Amino acid sequence: MNKNTSILVVDDVPVILQAYSEILHAEGYEVWEASTGQQGLQAARERHPDLVLLDVVLPDLSGMEVCRQIKADAALTDVFVVLVSGKATDADHKVAGLGTGADDYWVKPLDKAEFLARLKTLARLRNTTVALRASEQRLRRLVEILPEAVAQIDLQGRFLAVNPKGVEMLGYASLGELLERTVFDLTRPEDHERVKADITTTLDTGTLRNAEYVLLRKSGDLFPVEVSAAVAADADGQPSAVVLVARETTERKRAEEQIRLLADA
Repeated sequence: MNKNTSILVVDDVPVILQAYSEILHAEGYEVWEASTGQQGLQAARERHPDLVLLDVVLPDLSGMEVCRQIKADAALTDVFVVLVSGKATDADHKVAGLGTGADDYWVKPLDKAEFLARLKTLARLRNTTVALRASEQRLRRLVEILPEAVAQIDLQGRFLAVNPKGVEMLGYASLGELLERTVFDLTRPEDHERVKADITTTLDTGTLRNAEYVLLRKSGDLFPVEVSAAVAADADGQPSAVVLVARETTERKRAEEQIRLLADA
């Protein structure tokens, strides 16, 4: 893991900077150094390290300000920042540091073994977080190109997200218009009790398969769909939303009707 992890060390005390670098190099990490906040910020933007070990007290920009700017930079989303200090060590400093978006706050001095153990733990967390974010991005791109409408609703039926196919299918000009709606705005009044029952069934069983509905486009036109659903859970495993997949069945219904007419002829 070490050979694949790059670390930027920012500290204005040369002996500390050297000590960190020697320890990290010996463990196989790729290490870059900076001795001021501006240098650290520039190095982070140019090199995109995996981790930044950032002293809180620096001669120009404070470590907290450097951390705040790193965390505000969309290009540095995958950079984890550890604030480190031997002076700003009380609870208020730690709370303020974590409030800037820092991923951890360490108090110097640290025993070498503890330092390396913490570092390895944070590197594993960072790598897992990056892998999860990449997986989510791939899933989002897949959902965006699916030929079916995909939507996420909250437990009250309000739309939280809709893919481009869903926006198009329902006849809206933009996703923003749909996010002001609920599933009850898109279904006939006589179907509302069934919609509530199907949401309850999905929450109770985890899924709903191939439920047939008639939906309303923005224009007011009716069209048939087949809907499947699954529960989305939060970090505690509790239901937080319902994911819907809908396929328009207008052509299938028309073909079925033609077959029926031919059979009756």
